[in-house]
This record gives sequence, structure tokens and C-alpha cells, in this order.
Amino acid sequence: MNVAQQAAAPHHLARLASLLVVSLASGMALAKGDAVDQPVGSDAHLGQLDRQLGDVVGHAAQMTAAKSARVVAAQTAWREHRRDCLDTGDTRQCLAERYALRIAVVAAASGWPPARPPIGLRCAGDPPRGFSINYFATEPSTVVVQRRDERIAMVQQPTGSGIRYEGGGGVYSEH
Repeated sequence: MNVAQQAAAPHHLARLASLLVVSLASGMALAKGDAVDQPVGSDAHLGQLDRQLGDVVGHAAQMTAAKSARVVAAQTAWREHRRDCLDTGDTRQCLAERYALRIAVVAAASGWPPARPPIGLRCAGDPPRGFSINYFATEPSTVVVQRRDERIAMVQQPTGSGIRYEGGGGVYSEH
């Protein structure tokens, strides 16, 4: 391999990972005939959500190869998790909710699309703990809370008053 080929190798690896993730994101690209893919393929709304998820996951995978590997693993786990919808009374509604939630979480975790500039907060303590909150224009609304190298994506939850976000073992509320 010459120097130019060596320099281009990481780009090709990231592109290959991106293509793999897009394939994994699409219900029709993997495991044709899967019981979960049947309602996705036969329903226009679910098909649209499946394509939208493929776009969002493809965008998320266009990072470093290491992050792309995590995106692939998370997407594979999500594909298995959506199987639980087959055991509900309304498979279509369950799948629509799972797709919308997954699209929001992946979009927010990859930093796309931001709704407004991040907010920096500092908690009292010794030493003081600072973190940032990034809001994303997804449906449902999402935030990513970041402290140092830790990022937690949270999704807006219904509440009686105020706004509450949950996910990744964290909770953030606004009153």
C-alpha cells in the first residue's frame, strides 16, 4: 500500500462503516422476511420512518471509525428491541413510537439538528461541577447533557407541569 492509499484508508473505513450502519438502520436491508419488517414494509408511515432513521443513522456514522462501530452496535440492539412490538396489542403504533424515539435519540446524540445554542450550568460543590445542555429540534424533543467526555441523550417526557427529559440513566427538569 502506497502513502496515498494509507492516508485514504481511514476515510474508506469510515465510509464502509457508514454504509453498514445505513443498511442496519433500514428494516428492508437486513433480514428480509423478518416478522417486524413486514409491517414496516407494508405501511407507508412506518416505511417513511424507517428511511428517516436510515438517514439519521447514516449521518451519525460519518464520524470516526470507532464511533461508527458504537453506532452499529447500538442500532443492532435497537433492531432487536423493536421486536417487542410484536407482542403488543397495536404493533403499528408501537413501531411508530419506537422509530420516532430512536430517530430523536440518534439525531441528538450525533449533534444534528441543534435547536438553539447550548446552555452552560455550574452546580455548587468543591470543586464546582459544570455541564452543558444542548437542545435538539427532534420529535419528541431531546437534549444532550454533557460533562467533560460524558454525553447523555434524554427525551422529553409527558408531565403535569414543566418539562422533563429522561434517558441514559439521567433526568433533567425545567420548571
